[in-house]
Amino acid sequence: MKRSLHIGINEYPGTGSDLSGCVNDADDWREALEKRDFLTTSLLNGEAKKSDMIEAIS
Repeated sequence: MKRSLHIGINEYPGTGSDLSGCVNDADDWREALEKRDFLTTSLLNGEAKKSDMIEAIS
């Protein structure tokens, strides 16, 4: 089984350094790979905590 993990973080609260395209890029890659029969997981913005990323990689 082919798997992919997509992490997109636009929001960096309190830093003044928010981004604008990371979530869109993660979603685009997820959609493209799902069409190629990958089992995908996405972690976006607040879902992308270190513990969640480690769990998803495991």
